[in-house]
Order: sequence, then C-alpha cells, then structure tokens
Amino acid sequence: LAPAGGEDATGKIRGIRGVHQMNNSKYGKRFQVRVWLKRGEFIPKSTILSKRSKKQLPRSGGKRIHLGCFGSLKTATHAFDIVEIFFRGDKSQTNLPMSTYRNAPVLHFLLNTVKNKRSIDDFLIVWKHIMPF
Repeated sequence: LAPAGGEDATGKIRGIRGVHQMNNSKYGKRFQVRVWLKRGEFIPKSTILSKRSKKQLPRSGGKRIHLGCFGSLKTATHAFDIVEIFFRGDKSQTNLPMSTYRNAPVLHFLLNTVKNKRSIDDFLIVWKHIMPF
C-alpha cells in the first residue's frame, strides 16, 4: 500500500503526517520522521528541583521526538504510523489504514518490550536498536 499523499509540482511531499523531506547534496533525498506527543501522553524526564521550585512543577507543552531519517517515503510513513499506534493506540491518526499494522512484527516487539508506554526514554532505547530493521 502507498501513502495517500504524494509529491507536488515542486517535488515536496504533501498530505503525509510526520514525514518531512530533506534534499541533501551529500545523501540525496531523505525523509525525516518526527512525532509530536501531547502533554499527558508521556512522562517528562525527572529534573533536579531546587527548594524554591518544589512547590510548583513547571508545566510543559508537547514534546517532539525525532525518529530518524529514512531513504524511502514508504519506510518513513511506516515508522511514523508504528510509533503513533504505540503511543496513542486506537486513537492514532495514521497515514495508512490501521489494519495494515495489525500483524506488524516491529509494533508487536515494541508493545512487548517497552513496559512503560508513557516513558520516552524507555521507548527510545528500544527504537534505536530496531530502527535499522
């Protein structure tokens, strides 16, 4: 299956969530994948708080996670969709139908390996190891 969006007249991709095209003279056409998580969908990193700031924790907005750069648009959209499903479950807005990923081995590996789904650090440790595959 191909993603619903595509390239416009200038060669830039349109209509594909989370994938950004990079034209680099050294590496050629690459696709960068980033996911935005809303506040409450993740656990922020623990910070060392001073005595003055212990009363009120700082409110943070969303968080952008860089998932890596991929050589093909298809691989990049699959990576974005898998991470969307991992963090948001049935509420995720994917580029391809959810049924496409029902038997995806990478998604099942993530779901079984990462114990705390709201921890970005735990997710990134596993993602860095499986991203090349």
